[in-house]
Parts: sequence; structure tokens; C-alpha cells
Amino acid sequence: MNTSTLGLVGKNPTVLEKLPAPAAIAAASVHKYWTSAFGKAADNVELMELLKLAEMYTSRSHVLNCELYKVLVMKIDELRSTVGGDEVVNALRSKNKDLRERLTFSEDERARAIYDITKAKRIQSVCV
Repeated sequence: MNTSTLGLVGKNPTVLEKLPAPAAIAAASVHKYWTSAFGKAADNVELMELLKLAEMYTSRSHVLNCELYKVLVMKIDELRSTVGGDEVVNALRSKNKDLRERLTFSEDERARAIYDITKAKRIQSVCV
């Protein structure tokens, strides 16, 4: 099944339904930044598209769609079984402060709520 950003729009519209159209369109292109930041793991275009989408979405609205969050966690888990899985997680946490403060990919934290960058208020309920 194709779950690239464009594939997600076609196969499972609920993942992107709350995204502004410009964000969804721009997310389809993966920038050089991701290749340099994620090294070997950047070969997984599908994951890179999802991460780019997450970055764009959170930077615009400070909220990450719960469905998109679940897909990201699933892709991270998939990638962890291959070389570079942990590299992706570490790079995400170290290279992108904005995402690092909003997303958590560890096993015991996957169901935590997503908070805004100030941590001042809860902006989305727990993804279960």
C-alpha cells in the first residue's frame, strides 16, 4: 500500500483532512534538509514526506492531527527494525526543536497528548 503523502490523501483522507491545502501540497516535496539531517534514513521517502508534513502542520497551527501522529509512530516503529531507525528519532529530536517539543516517539510515550511549544495549555487530547 502506498502511504506516501500523496498516497495518504488518496487512500486515507482522514489523515490529512484537517490540514490546510497549501501545507498538504507543499508536504509532497521532500527538501534537501531532510537528507542531510536524517542520513541513511532519508532513503525512506515515505517517512520523510510524513515528517515534513508534520513539521509544516505543527509550525502553522501548533496542533498535530491525531491520525497523522499515529501514522508517524507506525512508520518510526517500522523503520526502527532497519538500519537508521534510531537515527531518525535522534535526528528529529536534536535537529528540530519545534517538532521535538511537540512529538514523542518512545514506546511508553506514544499515547501522550501533544502540547503547544510553550507547554502552557493542552491543545489536543491523548491519541489512543
